Amino acid sequence: MLSCTTFYDGDDECCLTVDSLREARVVGQFDKKFILLIANAKSSHYQLFEEPFSKPHGYRYKHSYIIAVDQHAAHERILVEFFEKECLNHFEMSSNRATRELQLLKIFSRKISLKLSRRLVPDIFNLVNQEPVKLYWLIKYGFSAILDCNSIEQSIIVTMIPRVIPQSHSSEKLLRKIIASCIRVILLNQEESNVSIIHQIMYVAESYMQAIHPLLESRACHQAIRFGSKLSRNQMEKLIIELSRCRIPFQCAHGRPTCTLIKITDKEYD
Repeated sequence: MLSCTTFYDGDDECCLTVDSLREARVVGQFDKKFILLIANAKSSHYQLFEEPFSKPHGYRYKHSYIIAVDQHAAHERILVEFFEKECLNHFEMSSNRATRELQLLKIFSRKISLKLSRRLVPDIFNLVNQEPVKLYWLIKYGFSAILDCNSIEQSIIVTMIPRVIPQSHSSEKLLRKIIASCIRVILLNQEESNVSIIHQIMYVAESYMQAIHPLLESRACHQAIRFGSKLSRNQMEKLIIELSRCRIPFQCAHGRPTCTLIKITDKEYD
């Protein structure tokens, strides 16, 4: 978890933590774009306002700050982490007491018709052309495909994909690239005969997440609260709480900051 973010005000370094975000007080909404908060944060300001010789140099005071939270970026971060968890839930494993190995649970899929031409995926095509039975390996990961060697453009036709792969807001070219990457990871990983089941699952899940992440980012961006949307106090407070529970709360799905320091108040704490 990215537990804090740092702002700079001249020579003063200010650190906003997840706890500060969780305990922040919502002031209101600005321009239907930003949620304004009063939040405590740590400061590296060296000036000692009381008992100048009783505390060590560099003592960190708590200051009260006004923080602007980008409502679109914050909601995008919440959504992308929700979608990531949704994907990883499809790699849930159950224990087999007899073998102490792990097996995948059923993945819910949806129908699709997408051609992966031999020209686009020669390695995958040649692999399943030699051993068509390997296409059955895709099923436990939520994919299904058939080999088409009779048409002019020989191809693999993908007929099922996991529901967690979003089709909307994605070009067919990007979708084809993502699906090809996922299938490649699954089929080529199965060749590693000396790798245990658990390592296969971990490897496939990690590679699968890397392949699918651009789609998750796109989906989160399109579904996130837009600038211009008026939010009630309840909605704002809920958004901030959900953001504070995120693994990376201070960045949106694309790496932009969710929070900005806009003013330092005069109030200081020992």
